[in-house]
Amino acid sequence: MSEIKNIVILGRTIPLQERSKVQMKGATVGDLIAYRFFDGVYLGVPMLFAEPKGEAASPQNLSITASNLTSLFNLFA
Repeated sequence: MSEIKNIVILGRTIPLQERSKVQMKGATVGDLIAYRFFDGVYLGVPMLFAEPKGEAASPQNLSITASNLTSLFNLFA
């Protein structure tokens, strides 16, 4: 069962729905091990949120991961 959680961005509560492993098809094993992924909508824009399972990666690695996932899931950058 997927988890639902909330985050707050600039005073707005955003409900997040955890993505299943099936929905993450195509993501690298490293990304699936390092992060939990959630879908949410902020100001009408669907977004993919990643929560580190452990220590956060370096800014360079985060940028690479974001670029790869943006391309894989046809997200806006």
